[in-house]
Amino acid sequence: MIQNDEKSLRILVVEDDLPTLELMQEVLSSFGLDVVTESDSEKASERISHEKFDGIFLDLMMPKLTGFQLAREVRLSQRNRSTTIIIVTANDDKKTMEEAFSAGGGFFLSKPIDLVPNVIHPDVLWACTTCRACEEQCPVMISYVDKITDMRRNLVLIKGEFPAELQKPFQGMEVNGNPWNLARVDRAGWADGLGIPLMSEHPKAPVLFWVGCAASYDDRAKKIARSTAKLMKAAGVEFAILGQEETCTGDPARRAGNEYLYRQLADKNVSTLNTVQPKLIVASCPHCMNSLGHEYKQIGGDYKVMHHTEYLETLVANKKLTPTPSEATITYHDPCYLGRHNQVYDEPRNVLDAIPGLKRVEMDRSRDRSFCCGGGGLMLFYEPKEEQRMGVKRVQMAAEAGANVMVTACPFCMVNIEDAIKVAGLEGKMTAIDLAELADQQIAREAPEAA
Repeated sequence: MIQNDEKSLRILVVEDDLPTLELMQEVLSSFGLDVVTESDSEKASERISHEKFDGIFLDLMMPKLTGFQLAREVRLSQRNRSTTIIIVTANDDKKTMEEAFSAGGGFFLSKPIDLVPNVIHPDVLWACTTCRACEEQCPVMISYVDKITDMRRNLVLIKGEFPAELQKPFQGMEVNGNPWNLARVDRAGWADGLGIPLMSEHPKAPVLFWVGCAASYDDRAKKIARSTAKLMKAAGVEFAILGQEETCTGDPARRAGNEYLYRQLADKNVSTLNTVQPKLIVASCPHCMNSLGHEYKQIGGDYKVMHHTEYLETLVANKKLTPTPSEATITYHDPCYLGRHNQVYDEPRNVLDAIPGLKRVEMDRSRDRSFCCGGGGLMLFYEPKEEQRMGVKRVQMAAEAGANVMVTACPFCMVNIEDAIKVAGLEGKMTAIDLAELADQQIAREAPEAA
């Protein structure tokens, strides 16, 4: 209850519906306010001109004089120009809100604002890749991505409204622990012939290689996982994988608003990892790295996590891996979840700069200003409406920088960039490669002994 030690605040309520007027008087009076009521808008106008009020409630759809007109009169009156105005309406369209604010009023709705679709179009909401470029450039540091994700949660979990294309990846993550809905028993198939032990077979392994869904099931991304594993073996690293015990981190589900599914997957992984208790997790996917290293802390999972580019830098710096010369001209594309989300910018470049003869050029949009490939937020499975695909714009930037090789460090970026090279007509002029694959090609290995 509002307490006024010196005097009660004087409130004017203008409402032509008598039952509503009586209800508002009863409610406001219960807070110790001095409530004056008026059902005739013209009489209300006279009172506004001659009496002083601390607050005024105005009905939007009054006959004779509307709430907008009365609000303007309040602002023009000598006595009440600084009085708080609250316009009461059941109309929640954007035009009405703009008119109410232009009239100088606050806003009170008898029903909540339905932001989507009345204020924000669903296509705008689902076009966000959660790359955080807008937040990085915002001069007043407004947080947009979390709000967009919250609105997606409302659509998915409360209204059941989301793009039809997301139904299959949601189902795949729920049933088989990956958005492609491929068999869980095939999760470690990428490692065939490499002799990599499972954590269940080697529980004391100091490094757990977290492969992720893309590198486990996507044919292109499997090559990245194999290169990373071969580099660690060449450096003498003792490591293991979880195999079928690994499941999707839930990152795609969370970005797409399916928080319930995210928690199902995340809780399972935290339970597994707390049992295994790895000393270090090396992740091949920035999205996995972000979930494991940051978001799992919210639910009891606190782990030391590195991306494979960070780990490769330590191996090169400690002379565990020795790069051989290359004459390529390359540019490095900063993945959003490695760069802006986790501030990993220098480590990949240090690995590239350690390769003798390699010429590295920077695109105009790089580091914290990197241009998103368009693959975040489950966008591999849903294409928003856009005049030109983001990936195509990105490879054109690489071409303008003079590079013939685009190096990245994210399986989603790799898929989008390779596809964009084809769409942009740059096949044969430009190639895309993961940093691990490039390092695997350029690392010196001892020649096999003669038979």
